Amino acid sequence: MNILSAAATILLSLSHPDGIYQVGDTVKVYASLGDKTELVHSEVACEGPENRIFDYEDTQIGWVVAPQDYVQGVPCPKDFKRWWGKQLKAMRREKMEPVLREMSGVSDPDVICYELEINCIGDNPVRGYVAVPRAEREGGYPLVMYFHAAGVAGRWCRCWPEETISMAKWGNGAICVNINAFGMENGREQEYYDALEQGLYKDYSKRASESREDYFFKNMYLRAVRALDFACTLTQWDGKRVLAYGQSQGGAQAFALAGLDKRVSAVVGIVPGGCNSAGSARKAGFDSWPYTYKSFVNSQQGQKILSYFDGCNFLANTRAKLFVEIGLMDQTCRPSAIFSALNANSASRKGGCCGEGGSGLYGPEVTVLTSPWRYHDEPKPRYWDHWRDTIYTARMQWINDYLQ
Repeated sequence: MNILSAAATILLSLSHPDGIYQVGDTVKVYASLGDKTELVHSEVACEGPENRIFDYEDTQIGWVVAPQDYVQGVPCPKDFKRWWGKQLKAMRREKMEPVLREMSGVSDPDVICYELEINCIGDNPVRGYVAVPRAEREGGYPLVMYFHAAGVAGRWCRCWPEETISMAKWGNGAICVNINAFGMENGREQEYYDALEQGLYKDYSKRASESREDYFFKNMYLRAVRALDFACTLTQWDGKRVLAYGQSQGGAQAFALAGLDKRVSAVVGIVPGGCNSAGSARKAGFDSWPYTYKSFVNSQQGQKILSYFDGCNFLANTRAKLFVEIGLMDQTCRPSAIFSALNANSASRKGGCCGEGGSGLYGPEVTVLTSPWRYHDEPKPRYWDHWRDTIYTARMQWINDYLQ
């Protein structure tokens, strides 16, 4: 059968739908065209851990072998907790003075939205929005802390009151705190953000530093904690549940917040960045965005500083429930990096996991969904419906169940 003879969309699939294999397993790749399917590749997984991407005609698919064997490249510094404790103490010495302004131009019958600004250590305040259900509820509402993917001028990396209100309707209602990564002003003209992207924050993720105290991401992570400090003062909070949510750089912030603050009880990390960023078994920092190690004079200098910002170390210091989505063709926030962080998480070492097919890797507090068709962005159109109906739907179900 030659299914390529027709000019139509080819869909690839794997013998393990979640794309997770162990050494000795046979990896089979199938190509489907309409109602016809044929085997187009078969191989025995001979070694791992390994991440593979298979090309066939005009499409690709990815898988991973023995992901439980990925390890953190650079050990956690012995003074990791102590050093971060000092940074938090220094931040909290400055009295918190939040400013809230009701968004009069944004109307919703169930949720009230405020523009938020909080003074913080460093040059920039916390800025974003907070949305709170209008109805009083006995016992209060859970918190959702929302963090954004990398970038400065794009719509995706800025805060919007409409999305804040939408997230405040998750579950049976939640308080949503939505902050941008830099403390940028809200609601400004596009030229303002373009100027920041080409000026003050140009190539921010690639910047080296002379010390861990000066590293760019330090204050970004401290602003996340500052935002949580504020959110926990709200009388509408239930006093128990804090869900940190983010994609890519936002996932790095969510992992950092969970590792720095025990109040975080659940984390959703979507193709999270910053994991194994201090080094890998192959090359220092090779595994994951932001690849800052390339900017340091040498890898030893980079490792010494970046190890204090490695998502592996943050995830190792949290007992929060985890939901993590991994794209098995992601070359920005690589599967090897994210699995290294999961393997560092002490709650992840035994029990049952949830891949698309269920892979038995991690404990009941850790849900991992892997997409063989996902790069860093969402899957391409031919696979998008399947991703939406499986992984995205499962993610939202997990969130809503937790926030009920």
